[in-house]
Amino acid sequence: MKYEIDTHLFSQKLSSLLMQKDMIDKKGNPDKIALYNLLCPTDAITEDDCRTDRQSVTDKTRNISNWLKGNNYPKRISDVLALCNALDCDLDYFFTNMPAPTHDIEFISKETNLSCDAILYIQNATEYEQLILDTILKKEYFGDICYAIYSYMQTYYKEFQIQDDSTENVKLQDKEKMEFAEYRATKHFSDTLINKLANDEDIKKYNKYEHDMEILRHVILSDDFRKSMEQASKEFEKFRKSGKGGFNDFIEYLEKEKNSGKTI
Repeated sequence: MKYEIDTHLFSQKLSSLLMQKDMIDKKGNPDKIALYNLLCPTDAITEDDCRTDRQSVTDKTRNISNWLKGNNYPKRISDVLALCNALDCDLDYFFTNMPAPTHDIEFISKETNLSCDAILYIQNATEYEQLILDTILKKEYFGDICYAIYSYMQTYYKEFQIQDDSTENVKLQDKEKMEFAEYRATKHFSDTLINKLANDEDIKKYNKYEHDMEILRHVILSDDFRKSMEQASKEFEKFRKSGKGGFNDFIEYLEKEKNSGKTI
């Protein structure tokens, strides 16, 4: 394993890890404020700070901004170690070509051929989600659908190659082509998988999952249910805009109204 002194490599690795951990701002970029608060919890940046003291926020997050832009990286080993501890990753991740944030995940990825994202999802899955996943993986139709997705990707990629060779269209890089093909494939076969799962007797015994499937297959929801959801959404917006609180406060409010015999 070769160590690299490469600010751009560090930037790419840090950005990727923040995105994996859903530390994303409203514009869809890595959230430097969230990272700062993770590193400096005793001096956290609040929403009020963002509204009233932008200069202070800029000053506090300047180093992180430079890391994400590839201008530099932490010069002190203590800062790098603090970053690794905060983001739960290994030191090698930032300074080598190791794709996984930890050696454990890299080993699992090589042994199973699963992507790092898939492994992180499984590790963070709830006990209920793991139970459903274990059941799905044992199904023959799941393997058939995975093979169908792979075949679709290969066909679509070949079509893209032919199109590029015969036209003057802007050419995508190979990796981008395959990512686009993968997106099209998973979208194309997602309904097939949902139909299989909805009719699987082993899956149906999990009542919560059967309920979730009804939500996913929203086209068969009753009009009364739709109207109730729309009304609840409107009432929540009124509640939030009035300054009474967020979603949890709204739930408590509904419970109090229910106990008092009132209806919204």
